[in-house]
Amino acid sequence: MLKAKPGFKPHTLRTLAQRRSTSQASAHPLGPIQSAQDLSTLLSYPGCASESGPPPEHPPFKKGKSSAAPRGSTHPNAVVIPSDDKLLNAVDRLTVKIRGMEWLSQYHQQPTIKLPQNVSGRGEHSWPDFAKKKKSRAMARAQKNHESSSELAQAGTGTATTATSYRSQAIVQAINENDVVFVQGETSSEMLVEVPQIILNHWTRLQKGAECNVIVVQSQGDASATAEMTGAQRAHTTSRQVGYEVEGRSDLPQSHGSITFCTPGVLLRSLQMDRHDQRRAKISMENASHIVVDNVQPRTTQLDLLLCFLKRVQTQRKLRGNPLKIVFTSPSLGLSTLRAYFTIADDHPPPVISIPSPNPPRPRLYLEDLTENLREEGRAFLSDDVLDFLRRESVAAPIDSTPPPSASEIEVATPPASAMALGIWHALSCTDQGDVLVVLPGEAEVKDLHATLREGVAAFSQVVVEIASKPRLHNLSQVKSLRSHGARRVILASSSSLRNLHYPDVACVVDSVLTRRRRYDPSRRSTIVETVRATQAEVDARSAFTGGRGIYIGMISRTTAGRLCPLPEPEIGLSELSAAALTVAGTNLPENSLDGVFVDVPDRPNTTAVAAAVGDLKRLGALDADGNLTSLGRILCQLPLKPSLGTMLIYGALLRCLDPAITIAAVIKRQADLFGGGSDARKRFYHPQFPSDITAQYWAYTQWEELMQRGDMTEATTFAKNNRLNLSALRRVEAEKAALFHALHGTGVMWPLKREFELPSFLHSSSLPAFNMNKSSLATISALIAVGLQPHFGLAQYGRPYRIYPNQDVMSVGESIVDTRTVKSGSAWVLAYQESLETATTNGSQVRLLNMNCIPSLAYILFGAITFRPKENKGVYVCDDWISIQGSPEFLDRLAILKGDLDRCLGWVYDKVFLRETWKRHQEHRHRPVLAEEGPLGRKRQPWQELNEVDQIMKSTVDLLDQATRYRS
Repeated sequence: MLKAKPGFKPHTLRTLAQRRSTSQASAHPLGPIQSAQDLSTLLSYPGCASESGPPPEHPPFKKGKSSAAPRGSTHPNAVVIPSDDKLLNAVDRLTVKIRGMEWLSQYHQQPTIKLPQNVSGRGEHSWPDFAKKKKSRAMARAQKNHESSSELAQAGTGTATTATSYRSQAIVQAINENDVVFVQGETSSEMLVEVPQIILNHWTRLQKGAECNVIVVQSQGDASATAEMTGAQRAHTTSRQVGYEVEGRSDLPQSHGSITFCTPGVLLRSLQMDRHDQRRAKISMENASHIVVDNVQPRTTQLDLLLCFLKRVQTQRKLRGNPLKIVFTSPSLGLSTLRAYFTIADDHPPPVISIPSPNPPRPRLYLEDLTENLREEGRAFLSDDVLDFLRRESVAAPIDSTPPPSASEIEVATPPASAMALGIWHALSCTDQGDVLVVLPGEAEVKDLHATLREGVAAFSQVVVEIASKPRLHNLSQVKSLRSHGARRVILASSSSLRNLHYPDVACVVDSVLTRRRRYDPSRRSTIVETVRATQAEVDARSAFTGGRGIYIGMISRTTAGRLCPLPEPEIGLSELSAAALTVAGTNLPENSLDGVFVDVPDRPNTTAVAAAVGDLKRLGALDADGNLTSLGRILCQLPLKPSLGTMLIYGALLRCLDPAITIAAVIKRQADLFGGGSDARKRFYHPQFPSDITAQYWAYTQWEELMQRGDMTEATTFAKNNRLNLSALRRVEAEKAALFHALHGTGVMWPLKREFELPSFLHSSSLPAFNMNKSSLATISALIAVGLQPHFGLAQYGRPYRIYPNQDVMSVGESIVDTRTVKSGSAWVLAYQESLETATTNGSQVRLLNMNCIPSLAYILFGAITFRPKENKGVYVCDDWISIQGSPEFLDRLAILKGDLDRCLGWVYDKVFLRETWKRHQEHRHRPVLAEEGPLGRKRQPWQELNEVDQIMKSTVDLLDQATRYRS
């Protein structure tokens, strides 16, 4: 490789590079490195293609001084990238390094590789028939002894102790006679535990227990907790029959004769592994005899895709003579759509087994019940805004004579804080003990009601008011003290936080009957947030927090309650579909295609959204031009992340900045605001050179994690309290980091980069110094953020609103440390944001950019932008056909060459290393280094020399990013 000596002039280096590349012109597919006057042949590869050649040579720089942008008018969407001879020389040296690797000149991107569909592993043939019969007889003896035990005989209950078990015979008969069965009832948690045991017990009595493998898909709640509850009921068995697998952790049962709980995402990835590398599939669909799907409402995108794939797998298994039974346990709402979906041709629809409710339903209260017999204490809540709200809801207040509006004038109105306080007061009056759960549409309403209840209202003087999403440590002593004196607790929760709530002592639910509905607009890359009326299914789910024994108060009239829509719109028609499209492409089932699957789901998504998702995956490099998976796409399929975030993890390993990448991905995936929306706490972790909301959260979490790893829990808690950090959000990020590290390790990406030893699964991302050598580089972290937030980029200009795609000006709304007043006059920053939220208000629409970050222009060009093409104007390039980059023509031309070479080098890593190691690393002894052998790509030796050179390229890239930081405009 060429190295610059002291006093070596930049033009001499470029001359030698031209001579060397000219001698290898016949071998190198990109041709020799040429001067800026003749770059048209070098700009023909992806990312730099242009119909017209680049502008002529710009006058040389003055050494040591920053090169300004060319004279003339500035493009409205332009970012000026300053440079000088030192930075230009650094770009040239890195380009020469890449061009000096002879093996890269012989590399041509591999076509899509069809991996074998039948790989020996945990299949049925791995167990002989005599072993199955032997285990089945042992399971039958243990079950018989348990059913005839003296304890059960003394109890006089037998095995029919629940409402579900009373219907066990009907359930078993329906499953034996049909391929699909629906079991409906109000006690979903009870059915989730009982139905899999009924199936396994029936096969055990027939001495076929070893042939019964039940997979339970739990879309809501903690699958591991349900598995532990079920396992405790089957402690009498001879082997461990119950297990689970969730994101990042698993405790699998013994094979053959088992019940395995999992999430929809885990089962979808097991379908991909079944076809690609079955030895890696912890849960094997090929061995499953029954699939139990719990609570299909609300229908998420993953659940809809899983239903489509289960229908196809069931058809294939039936043709092979190995039928697969599917059982749905769900409330009655939504069954008609799924029954019609699983009805084949003119065949009869699947049967429905009804489970009676053990407790009679309690009547629900509405606004008429609150105002009918209002006592004197309650009249204090009837302020003007409450009376106006009651009139809009067509409810006559006892002291209001104004006639209610007509039906055409009624709109969806958010109950004011005083009206919700009236409902809370009524709930406390109707019940003597237990918590009161208040459900509001969003966080803003939660904060408003929290402030109202803490203003010193006498009715709530002995009440502990708590926000569900906030840390509760500072309230624990207060709760214990007030409860000892008969105090009550009021829990305020938004509609989006209900999935993760667990409060067992809820005696009453006060519901605003509103929710926030998000709808993604692919044309504007924006999410529209609407406040809409909750559906009947959502009302039933909120009422279930009382366990069927408490009181439900809905802040609407009975007339409005009778007009609620039965079901919410499926998520697949509202959300962004790039992750779903990648899942479909990675599931290698026969006759599987992107168009075919999205047409065959229960509710078809918009074709525009599907086309936009496929286009994003092609630009990212996960799909080729024909819609097939590339090597990068095959790796991304194994990560439980959006494709852009998964790419960020791979870049984090390559750039030796792994822990920041995993932490940032966990924060974005969990949507965890560690500062609780407060800008004062963010400013404590503010870096003036790189203003970034995500980086501030990373630094805050890192300091808290260091205290936790030292074992100083008290100091870590004090640190979180002093800096106003959300402790529950910190815990969620910690758990998500462990899951993401486990998933990344499972892809095989890290093994070829660290050759000294095989990585054990218990290691943490922050405990690997070799992968975190550059974790202190702010420029590298900014480059990773640019990769993870694609394609959400905009401009932050001095004295102007933020400009986002497509040329939309938005004002700063919400808490952020990014401020355009710190931008220099006449310049602009590249702005990367997590999401654009557009909310309708009385004055129009309001756009809020979530988690804004300022990205250096060089990091954006090399890692954030997909395309980088020259324009007709002199010294102007355009990124992704939108953001213009202005600067020295010579520097921009060299930068375009470097970007293409870097992309080519990374393509070699995906094809020649990651895919090859994924193919052969999981052998019988997976913790022992494997020997060099023939791989699927035809290489007979380990590419350690090439990897070392790639590692040097990545180190030089980090040095280039750090060097460019002092040229920040």
